[in-house]
Amino acid sequence: MTTNTYRPLAAYFIVAILILTGLNATDKAARADSTPTIAQQLQPFVDNDTIPGAVVLVASKDKIIDMEAVGYAERGLKMPMKTDSLFWIASMSKAMTSAGVMVLVDQGKVSLDDPVSKYIPEFATDKTWPIKPDGNDKHPQPPTATRDITVRMVLSHNAGIRFASPLETPTLDVHTLADRVVSYTKVPLLFDPGTGWSYSNAGINTGGRIIEVVSGMPYERFMDENVFKPLGMTDTTFFPNHQQLARLARAYRPGADGKLKPYYVNQCKYPLDDPDRHPMPAGGLFSTASDVAQFCQMLLGGGVGANGKRVLSKMAVTSMTTKETADGVPTSYGFGLGVGPGTFGHGGAYSTDMEVDANKGVITVFMVQMAGWYPKKRDAMYGALSKAWAPYKSGPSSHIVSGSYVLVPVSGPNCALEVQGGGKTSGTIVDLGALQNSPDRHWILTEVSTGKYLIQPEGAPTLALTDAGQATADGSPADVETMRKDATQLWSFYKAGDGIYNISLASVPTTGLDDYGGGSTPGAKVDIWSDANSDPHLQWKIVPVADMK
Repeated sequence: MTTNTYRPLAAYFIVAILILTGLNATDKAARADSTPTIAQQLQPFVDNDTIPGAVVLVASKDKIIDMEAVGYAERGLKMPMKTDSLFWIASMSKAMTSAGVMVLVDQGKVSLDDPVSKYIPEFATDKTWPIKPDGNDKHPQPPTATRDITVRMVLSHNAGIRFASPLETPTLDVHTLADRVVSYTKVPLLFDPGTGWSYSNAGINTGGRIIEVVSGMPYERFMDENVFKPLGMTDTTFFPNHQQLARLARAYRPGADGKLKPYYVNQCKYPLDDPDRHPMPAGGLFSTASDVAQFCQMLLGGGVGANGKRVLSKMAVTSMTTKETADGVPTSYGFGLGVGPGTFGHGGAYSTDMEVDANKGVITVFMVQMAGWYPKKRDAMYGALSKAWAPYKSGPSSHIVSGSYVLVPVSGPNCALEVQGGGKTSGTIVDLGALQNSPDRHWILTEVSTGKYLIQPEGAPTLALTDAGQATADGSPADVETMRKDATQLWSFYKAGDGIYNISLASVPTTGLDDYGGGSTPGAKVDIWSDANSDPHLQWKIVPVADMK
């Protein structure tokens, strides 16, 4: 079994009665008439109480390609979901706050390697700050931090600060940002700053407080003037007004009887337009699908929004989308974003999600308000959602010329794909062999139709690579069987980096060819696993045999 370090956060969406709005006519025409809409494919999951409703959006750097609303914003009132419905986006706020900090970095007013104490004096106690990991709070003389907490650390969850402080009750927005950030210095650290990773609202909130101190204006006003308004994000706010609240999608959670039950935003004080509420940089924003898309378009555009306005430098975006977590830490995180090779994004507590696939130039946004799931229903919906999503990401991202290649797993650069034991009979499983220029490691790639390839062992023209038994399920071994040229023997290549690809069954693009269990050593079997573009165990170097000599 493969452990995915970062699964693209917007791979899945949601359902309800079909309401298709906001779809550009040209883009509608571009989609084959026989292809169901995303909403149509997800409708059964509304019917069986998996979800109340959702908004799904697909965009490029320059335009919205598809935007669909499905289901209900409020089930009890039969209020249909609309494409301009408002959602609590929770931790998706982290990326936006990080962008606000990077505005100040671009202006030369903040350095990522500055100690936080430069801006917030209470952090000057860094090196006397006690360290008490969870489960070890009874240490009589706990160790103390050996280094300063930096701006870089608080934006990437590397500072050792806990998720929240005891002050932040009963909700996270009842105290001023200044008071909350100071309260973090009163709580022991989880680890020495910069040596680990722990997801922390407190860290991103500290970044928001730095914005206030440096800019001299309230955090929420700075964000509005320097990020939201320039990008045209008119519905992104910490404090939704009366008109926006009328468009707010209701939250739901699963009940014991299998039915969805109305819920609320449990991290916010009600009413949501209460003037005594305070902003939460790490998770307090409300927004719409199109507003979130505009933020993503800015990131995909290297700091320039779809409207042509520059918000960040290209270097700032590169910093945000580059892995900051230390070697050995399984989580791959930048500044307010989960990151992988060519992909980045973030989700929210109630399952909102955004993903940018820079390799393919595709943005996906999924807006829903689910405070929990029925696991089996969730998994079924995710599978359907992946299938619905496939046309927007289908086909190879770069053409591979038919020919003879060696397939090398990125996670095991000293291995290569081979038929076990060099066998050339139908039903023989596929494993990894020691990397060498041997015919046993050579594979013939033949493009049968656009973006769909047969993969055959060299010297065995009657055989083709397939998933054993056509199971296409996680853990199904790969083998070679008599060539049929059917869907179960055709493969597509999705570019994940320079010369690096995910190899997926063309008929089931949510699958990927995987080194079984991450065992990237000679003799390790090869199987099928759920595709995750940033998982190194699902990535392969496609090396022409001519380059091996």
